[in-house]
Amino acid sequence: MRYAADQVSPVINNLGGTVPSPLPGFRVLLLGGNCVEKTEHRIKELRSIAAGPLPGKSLVVYDPVLRLPVEVFPCEDGHAQERSLLGKVLLTIKPDDVWIADRNFCTVEFTCGIHSRGAFFAIREHKNFPYTILEKQKYIGKVETGKVYEQLISVMDGSGQEHIFRRIRVALTKITRERSR
Repeated sequence: MRYAADQVSPVINNLGGTVPSPLPGFRVLLLGGNCVEKTEHRIKELRSIAAGPLPGKSLVVYDPVLRLPVEVFPCEDGHAQERSLLGKVLLTIKPDDVWIADRNFCTVEFTCGIHSRGAFFAIREHKNFPYTILEKQKYIGKVETGKVYEQLISVMDGSGQEHIFRRIRVALTKITRERSR
């Protein structure tokens, strides 16, 4: 994937096939998980066996400016969690990158790893993400879907180093979907 993206990126750029960056001056990347279902793409003889091999998983990095996936991190272990691949993702992070991901990727190791590499993230907070509040939240304005607040928080990484992050909260005007809790 990386090789193909490296080869086609200059062509897309030269042909004007990109879209404007959502954050000019930064490389924005979207991280998402992917899982091949156990009934798909398996050897025909194994499809009806419950004890057959589990499907693989992968993390895919998408570049919204080029509008194509630029990196894939495969994992053949169907029991593995997507989070087990984050160490490999960290090795590709460059200064001034902005990584956008869902709450499954909100881990201390990943967020602090991004910060340690001089990059940034916008990752939805996981309910088990440990942090210390450093200040009261401040109202910073309205958006189409609600009110926006920010506050500084502190997160300690595995080596005991403190990382200061800006936590953003959007208080929605209307709930966007049913809550299961």
